[in-house]
This record gives sequence, structure tokens and C-alpha cells, in this order.
Amino acid sequence: MEIRYDAVSGKAVIISQARENRPMDVDNSPNTQVKQKEEITCPFCPGNESSTPVEEWKLEDENGWLIRVVENKFPALNKNLTYNEKEEGLFKWGEAAGIHEVIIEHTNHHHEFFNYSIEEFKNIIIAYKERMQSLYTKDSIEFVAVFKNHGKTAGASLKHPHSQIIATPFIPPDLREELEGSKSYYENNGQCIFCSIIEEELKLNKRIILEDENYVVISPYAAKMPYQMSILPKSHQERFENLKEEEVDKLATVIYKLSSSILNNLGNIPFNLYIHTSPKGNYPYFHWHMEIVPRLPVMGGFELATGIFVNSNSPEKCAEILKVR
Repeated sequence: MEIRYDAVSGKAVIISQARENRPMDVDNSPNTQVKQKEEITCPFCPGNESSTPVEEWKLEDENGWLIRVVENKFPALNKNLTYNEKEEGLFKWGEAAGIHEVIIEHTNHHHEFFNYSIEEFKNIIIAYKERMQSLYTKDSIEFVAVFKNHGKTAGASLKHPHSQIIATPFIPPDLREELEGSKSYYENNGQCIFCSIIEEELKLNKRIILEDENYVVISPYAAKMPYQMSILPKSHQERFENLKEEEVDKLATVIYKLSSSILNNLGNIPFNLYIHTSPKGNYPYFHWHMEIVPRLPVMGGFELATGIFVNSNSPEKCAEILKVR
């Protein structure tokens, strides 16, 4: 397992052969007999807890666990390794050190994002917060990535509802670009660029999908994918993991409304959800945000060759279709 850096761009790539061995069940038939077999063999289902590593964290009620967080048995990064950059001529690399966890979101193997209640979304947000807070206390970790893959084309390999966390010993390139852009705008204008975007979007009212007293959801002006959504707190907040209880409640309601809008207008589509929060350190110019990115088109040669995405639907049209009224 290694973290390798491209000699031209400097961007990181994780080489992890352990990922090749992870189980796959997303193509299984929907018939009842197969469903029952899935539940018997699924490592995330109740009764199969011994099939996973010991919990790093869990949420319980009087009937047992509601959410479990465990180490990924097939990790992209390994917590037992130490990250030290090395060079071999032109090539730079380091041990694939870091932490990879799975958030098992529900006891029901066939329950999923589009069926969740507000309370279930709240529990998941709490799990995200708790694990991010814990992982940021570790000396070796610089950034904690929380993400969810829903559907095969979005990268999901198991049906049982789950999210993942990968904590890295470096700041990933995409986040570094956001930090640099945010810092430049702050130094030139004395204000957070995300706060300025929120102000401008609310004034124009062309790409607003949902708004309440705490959050605004927009179809980004330069969205990479059709129906991409950005969830932003209206008040300036550097870190997702510092959300207060009432803010968690409000965010759960926002995500619930978005999930209903997606299901009603687009169906049970594949998507990726991820959170960009500040890395370890002090970044007063950064503003956390959550992205939901439907995976309807397939990335083609032009995107791979140039890094430029071709979006087949305008953000304005997508916002109008998904708008929560």
C-alpha cells in the first residue's frame, strides 16, 4: 500500500491492492430468496457483528445498536503504517498511512437513503460529527473525508446502507485548491467567498433549490454534473464537526426534503455525497459544505483528458426541477 505522487502535477494516488478483495453484492437479484441470503451473509447485518472489526463508535437505543462505525476490512489506507515521504529519482511516494472506517447506517439491509426519516438522517449526521471530531485529534491526520456512495455507478459495492470515512496524513488536492481560492478571496475582499456566493445566489434567486433560516441549497453556478447540489450553512462556519444540536436537527430536515425531491423528480438514482470541512489547523476563510452529486452521465475521454466537465443540463434548469417549495 502506497501513496504515490504524479511527477508532473504532484497529485496523489493511493495504490491499495486490499481494495480488490472487498465483497460485492450490488448486482444481486431482488427476489425474496436472494434477499434472505444477502442478510445471512452480509457482515453489516445484526447478528453478524463478529464479521467486522470491533466498533470504534456506536449509537444505541433500548433495542440495540442503531449505527455502528468499524474499521474497513479492505482499507485504502492503513492505520498501522507510518507516513514518511520518500524519493526515488523523479518519483515521490510514502506508505499508505491513514484511517479507513465504515459507518453502518442502519440495521435493515434493504433500508436506504430515500427511505430515511428525519430522525435517521439526524443519527447519521451525529455519527459523522463524532467520528470527525475523534479522528482530528490524532497527530498523524490532516484531513477527514466523509462520503457516501449510493448505487453501483457511484462506486457502491455493498447494498447494506453505509457511508465511509478516510482520514489522510495530507490535504487532498481538490480541497487544497478550495483553500487556496478561499484564502485569496479573503485577503483581497475581507470576506469568506462562500458567504459572498450565498449572498449573491439569494439575491439572484436563479439556482436556489431550498432555503430555511439556517441553510441554503443551490445548484452550483459551475456544476460539474447535472442536478449537483451544494448544502451550505448561512452563517459562516469553518467546521462541519462543530455543528450544534439545533443545527444538526435543521440539517437532517434539509437532507430529508432533498431526498424526497430527488426521488420524486429523478427516481432512485446513483449519487455521491461528501463533506468538505476544514483540515486540521486554522482556516478562518473556509466554509464547510456538503455536496450531493447524482451520477447520471458517465465521465468520458474529454473529462479525463482535460479535467473539464461537460454538463448536459444547466444548473438553473436543474434547480427549477428539484426546487423544494
